[in-house]
Amino acid sequence: KERHLNFTASQRKMLKRFSDKAQRLSFAERKSRAYTFFNSGMTALGNNEYRVAALNFYKSIILNPQRKEPYAFLCIALAKMRAYDDIKKVIKMANKNGITLGDLRKNKMFDAMYTRLKQNGTFD
Repeated sequence: KERHLNFTASQRKMLKRFSDKAQRLSFAERKSRAYTFFNSGMTALGNNEYRVAALNFYKSIILNPQRKEPYAFLCIALAKMRAYDDIKKVIKMANKNGITLGDLRKNKMFDAMYTRLKQNGTFD
């Protein structure tokens, strides 16, 4: 059964506040914090804490939307959660920020996940 990354009302409110605060940070500070959240996401992903990982990758994207890796690993975390529709949304979000599917597929883990989902008909 497919699951979705449905943030709770309180998580959505927190992400909105986070996004608003992020806009007031300098570029250097946003970039630094983006790396911190990305690294936290990688740790959570390695510990099979997929929702925590997804939240951290999402925060990393808010802080630095031009960086490719958080999109790729957010999709990987979502695949582990079977949130396939959300993966499609993240790919579209990446594309709006100038990151193509080809860019994402340069990440070997993303490419393996995407290829597997294409082969079993999840993505057409």
